[in-house]
Amino acid sequence: MKIAVHQCTSPAGDVAIALSEVRSALAMASAGQADICVLPELLFPGYNQPEAIRELAQVQGGSWEVSVSQMAAHANCGIVFGWAEREGDVIYNAASVFDENGVKIAHYRKRHLFGPQEKEIFEPAHQDCIFTFRDTLCGVLICYDIEFTEPARKLAGQDVRHIFVPTANPDQYADVSDVTIRSRALENAVTVTYANLCGTEGDLTYAGFSVIAGPDGKHLLRCGTTRSFGLIDTGEMS
Repeated sequence: MKIAVHQCTSPAGDVAIALSEVRSALAMASAGQADICVLPELLFPGYNQPEAIRELAQVQGGSWEVSVSQMAAHANCGIVFGWAEREGDVIYNAASVFDENGVKIAHYRKRHLFGPQEKEIFEPAHQDCIFTFRDTLCGVLICYDIEFTEPARKLAGQDVRHIFVPTANPDQYADVSDVTIRSRALENAVTVTYANLCGTEGDLTYAGFSVIAGPDGKHLLRCGTTRSFGLIDTGEMS
């Protein structure tokens, strides 16, 4: 499977910027003939945006998903991206997966909420996300979820071979990319794709260091601390 990772700054509440990031990422992924492109957590409308999240969170099938679906189909490339989902009075930290035809094939809601801000805004969820893409059984976790052993172990126990992880990891936890992600990949014999934000948003500075770690625990791809795009063939069946 040929995986692209798009590491960018947060759109900071500006949905037009978020859409532009998706368009740019998919254009580069398409040019590199990627199968799927992974973007960060809460790209819509931005991670450190509590008021914008409350105001702008959308239902499934809303304009954000429709736009991303159309762009994925135009680029002929799958995509994993994070966004704020509303269901009634409840808001979830969610991620959706669309295939190269723009068809939604998976949806996940974050299980382990990090810090007081997330816990104040979002409702935790409890459902696994498992789907088949390019003949490979895949799963999705979001950011803090991957820092616990059990969610990844549970996915691997159901024969998942690749875990996609949109994240918004602050710079004080930069070791997650080099230690935790490699550990989760190695202990479960899976490939983990971890797509982070970079730069500063309000009082948060993001670590960057988006990575793809293989089943042997070694980095297949590692970004730096600034805006970047990476692409690699993981060697899985496609």
